[in-house]
Amino acid sequence: MVKPNMVSLEAPKRANRDGALYVSLGDLVKNALRMTPDRIIVGEIRDSIAANAFLEVINTGHSGVMTTLHADSIYDSTSRLQDLVSRTANMNYEMISKSVYRNVHVLIHCEKTARFGKRVVGVGEIRGDQIVSLFSFDYVNDQHIEHSESIESSLLIEACKKSGVESWLW
Repeated sequence: MVKPNMVSLEAPKRANRDGALYVSLGDLVKNALRMTPDRIIVGEIRDSIAANAFLEVINTGHSGVMTTLHADSIYDSTSRLQDLVSRTANMNYEMISKSVYRNVHVLIHCEKTARFGKRVVGVGEIRGDQIVSLFSFDYVNDQHIEHSESIESSLLIEACKKSGVESWLW
C-alpha cells in the first residue's frame, strides 16, 4: 500500500543466488535514519545486529520508534533486548541496561491462546529503572485488569480509558 510521506524498506527474506550483497535490518535502519523520519517502525528483532540498530535509533532522539520482539512477558522483554545487544555491542551490560530503560517507554505483551486467539495480555510502562504493570489479562474471568496501584496520571492509561480496553483485543 502506497501512502504519501511513507517509505517502506524491506530486507530480502533469503540470500540471492547471484551473490548479491546481504541487506540486514541494521542496514535498513541506518538508511531510514538518513531520511530524517518522524516515525520508524522496525520489524521483528531476531538477532543482535537488529537489536543494536534499534538501540541506535532510540538513542538518536527519535520519539516515534516501535518494534516487536519475542519474550515471555513485559518483564522479560527488556532483558531479552539487553542480551541481544550485548552479543555484539562494545558496551557493558549495565550501560546497555541504562540505555534501554532511558529510551523505551511502553511495553505491550501479546500472546496467542487456544481459547482467546491473539490477545494483549500485558501492558507496562518503564518508570526510572523499573517496569510498572498497567494492565494484565485475567484468563479465568476473560477480562483485562487495570492495576490501580500503578496509576500515576499515566497518559497511556488515560488513552486506554478513552478508547476502551476492548479495542485492544486482536
